[in-house]
Amino acid sequence: MFSGFLFLSTIYLAVQAVITLYTTEFAITNLRIIAKKGLIRRHTIEMLITKIESVSVNQNIIGRLLNYGSVIVTGTGGTRESFNGIYDPLDVKKKIHEIIEYINRKKIISQEYLY
Repeated sequence: MFSGFLFLSTIYLAVQAVITLYTTEFAITNLRIIAKKGLIRRHTIEMLITKIESVSVNQNIIGRLLNYGSVIVTGTGGTRESFNGIYDPLDVKKKIHEIIEYINRKKIISQEYLY
């Protein structure tokens, strides 16, 4: 009896994870991060790259196995946006940091030419 419940719970969580994975769109541009999620009800989140202070990743066991998770972006003023169901969240975090570093380097170089 317990093993049947455990099996059904596992199947439910796996199906839920797959649905989340396939109904989430995520994009990083040189200006902002955009996420759209939802199967029936749609929710969109946007955050400017220049307003990002920190990026963190959360993954549960199923997320680690299927290589998906949440990317939590903290912006200036303590604004937190959670982007759930993101494929390869560690790579996404790395890409966000690369874009931020590129923008910061570009600002430093342009400021050097002002003097």
